[in-house]
Amino acid sequence: MIFGILIYGGIRITELHRMNVEDILETGTRVRSEKMEKDRIVGLLDDLLKNTRKYILVYRPTSDQHALLTSEKGRVTYASLRTTVKKVGARLGME
Repeated sequence: MIFGILIYGGIRITELHRMNVEDILETGTRVRSEKMEKDRIVGLLDDLLKNTRKYILVYRPTSDQHALLTSEKGRVTYASLRTTVKKVGARLGME
Protein backbone atom coordinates (compact mmCIF):
# COMPACT_ATOMS: atom_id res chain seq x y z
CA MET A 1 0.00 0.00 0.00
CA ILE A 2 2.76 2.47 0.92
CA PHE A 3 4.64 1.95 -2.34
CA GLY A 4 1.39 2.01 -4.32
CA ILE A 5 0.45 5.42 -2.97
CA LEU A 6 3.98 6.75 -3.48
CA ILE A 7 4.35 5.40 -7.02
CA TYR A 8 0.84 5.70 -8.46
CA GLY A 9 0.10 8.92 -6.61
CA GLY A 10 3.46 10.45 -7.47
CA ILE A 11 3.77 11.88 -3.99
CA ARG A 12 6.72 12.51 -1.69
CA ILE A 13 7.43 10.53 1.48
CA THR A 14 6.77 13.68 3.54
CA GLU A 15 3.33 14.04 1.91
CA LEU A 16 2.50 10.40 2.70
CA HIS A 17 3.74 10.89 6.27
CA ARG A 18 1.31 13.79 6.80
CA MET A 19 -1.62 11.98 5.17
CA ASN A 20 -4.71 11.42 7.32
CA VAL A 21 -7.51 8.86 7.09
CA GLU A 22 -9.94 11.55 5.94
CA ASP A 23 -7.61 12.30 3.00
CA ILE A 24 -8.59 8.99 1.38
CA LEU A 25 -11.41 10.00 -0.95
CA GLU A 26 -13.78 8.13 -3.26
CA THR A 27 -11.47 8.17 -6.30
CA GLY A 28 -8.09 9.13 -4.87
CA THR A 29 -6.39 10.99 -2.10
CA ARG A 30 -5.94 14.58 -0.97
CA VAL A 31 -2.30 15.61 -0.80
CA ARG A 32 -1.78 18.42 1.67
CA SER A 33 0.54 21.17 0.54
CA GLU A 34 3.92 21.70 2.11
CA LYS A 35 4.92 25.26 1.34
CA MET A 36 1.84 27.44 1.05
CA GLU A 37 0.82 25.60 -2.12
CA LYS A 38 -2.74 24.50 -2.74
CA ASP A 39 -3.76 21.02 -1.64
CA ARG A 40 -4.27 18.69 -4.58
CA ILE A 41 -6.34 15.61 -5.33
CA VAL A 42 -4.46 12.65 -6.79
CA GLY A 43 -6.32 9.78 -8.45
CA LEU A 44 -5.41 6.24 -7.39
CA LEU A 45 -6.16 2.82 -8.84
CA ASP A 46 -9.39 1.23 -7.59
CA ASP A 47 -7.54 -1.81 -6.19
CA LEU A 48 -5.13 0.46 -4.31
CA LEU A 49 -8.00 2.43 -2.80
CA LYS A 50 -9.76 -0.81 -1.85
CA ASN A 51 -6.60 -2.13 -0.16
CA THR A 52 -6.03 1.18 1.62
CA ARG A 53 -9.58 1.17 3.00
CA LYS A 54 -9.12 -2.44 4.14
CA TYR A 55 -5.88 -1.45 5.89
CA ILE A 56 -7.71 1.39 7.67
CA LEU A 57 -10.58 -0.83 8.82
CA VAL A 58 -8.71 -4.05 9.66
CA TYR A 59 -4.98 -3.53 10.23
CA ARG A 60 -4.31 0.11 11.16
CA PRO A 61 -3.57 0.66 14.88
CA THR A 62 -5.98 3.28 16.24
CA SER A 63 -3.43 5.07 18.41
CA ASP A 64 -3.96 8.27 16.37
CA GLN A 65 -7.48 8.69 15.06
CA HIS A 66 -6.43 10.96 12.19
CA ALA A 67 -3.08 9.64 10.89
CA LEU A 68 -3.18 7.19 7.98
CA LEU A 69 0.04 5.43 8.95
CA THR A 70 0.19 4.58 12.64
CA SER A 71 2.07 2.42 15.09
CA GLU A 72 1.01 1.39 18.57
CA LYS A 73 2.37 4.74 19.82
CA GLY A 74 0.74 7.10 17.32
CA ARG A 75 1.60 8.46 13.88
CA VAL A 76 4.54 6.63 12.32
CA THR A 77 7.60 8.88 12.46
CA TYR A 78 9.04 10.30 9.27
CA ALA A 79 12.38 8.60 10.00
CA SER A 80 10.69 5.22 10.43
CA LEU A 81 8.69 5.60 7.23
CA ARG A 82 11.73 6.71 5.26
CA THR A 83 13.80 3.79 6.60
CA THR A 84 11.06 1.31 5.68
CA VAL A 85 10.76 2.70 2.17
CA LYS A 86 14.53 2.64 1.75
CA LYS A 87 14.85 -1.00 2.97
CA VAL A 88 12.00 -2.33 0.87
CA GLY A 89 13.22 -0.34 -2.12
CA ALA A 90 16.68 -1.87 -1.78
CA ARG A 91 15.20 -5.38 -1.64
CA LEU A 92 13.31 -4.62 -4.84
CA GLY A 93 16.43 -3.24 -6.50
CA MET A 94 15.20 0.38 -6.44
CA GLU A 95 18.23 2.24 -5.18
